[in-house]
Amino acid sequence: MEKSPQAAPPAPPLTPGAPGGAKPRLFLTRRIPDPGMGLIKDAFTVTGGDEDRPLERDALLRGAAGAEVILCLLTETIDGAVMDAAGPRLRVISNMAVGVDNIDVAAATARGILVTNTPGVLTDATADLAWALILSTVRRVVEVLAKVKNPLLRDLYMRELAAKLHVPVPQVVRMLRD
Repeated sequence: MEKSPQAAPPAPPLTPGAPGGAKPRLFLTRRIPDPGMGLIKDAFTVTGGDEDRPLERDALLRGAAGAEVILCLLTETIDGAVMDAAGPRLRVISNMAVGVDNIDVAAATARGILVTNTPGVLTDATADLAWALILSTVRRVVEVLAKVKNPLLRDLYMRELAAKLHVPVPQVVRMLRD
C-alpha cells in the first residue's frame, strides 16, 4: 500500500492585487480567452501566454522560474521538475481544464502547493456539440454539403432537408445533465 505524501507546511497566502503591494507573479503557459486574460492581469503580474500552442519543455521550465502561480492548460505536464524550476515561492497551480491528469498532485502536495481546476467549464460546449452532431446526422449535413458543392447534384438534396427530427427532447436533456 502506498503512503500519501506528507504535505509541506502551508505557504504564506497570496494577496492578488493587494493595495500598496506588488502583485504576485503568474506564469501563463499559453494564451487564454477574454475575459480571463483581463481578470488575471488585474490581479497578477503575468508572464507568458504569448503563444496559442503547447510550450516546449525547456520553455516551460524557464517560464516557471520565480512564479508564485502557474496557470496551465491540459497540454502542459506540470511535474516535480516544473515545480522545482518555479522555486519555493510557487503557491498555486491552476489548470484551465476539467481534470488534473497533467499535474503531479502528489508532488504539489508534498511541496504545499494548492492545485485547482475548472470543473464544469466544458459542460455547455459538450451539450452544444452533442446537439450539433444529432442535428447534422439527422439532416445529413456532410452529404448535403457535398451535393450543394457539386453543380450536377444541387437538386438532389430535398430528401435530406425534408427529414423530420424525431428526438424525445426531454429525455435528451436529462441524459446531457446526468
